[in-house]
Amino acid sequence: MPRKAPSTGLVWRAARPVDLRVVRPISDADVGPSIVAVYKAVGVGRTRIVYALTRGETREALAAVRYDVTVVRR
Repeated sequence: MPRKAPSTGLVWRAARPVDLRVVRPISDADVGPSIVAVYKAVGVGRTRIVYALTRGETREALAAVRYDVTVVRR
């Protein structure tokens, strides 16, 4: 996800729970101009990872990204 300048007050947040039987969140970090989120596959199945761009703690999303994940074997 593209990183926003801190002065904008915009942050990417996980917007939906993921199926923890399929993936587990490990870490996230600023890497150059991007934010990288790392998940570990823990079981076979499908889940969706959704992040929303928000200003502070507000629930209103200004943008969103969705990743459909399929783990076929562990």
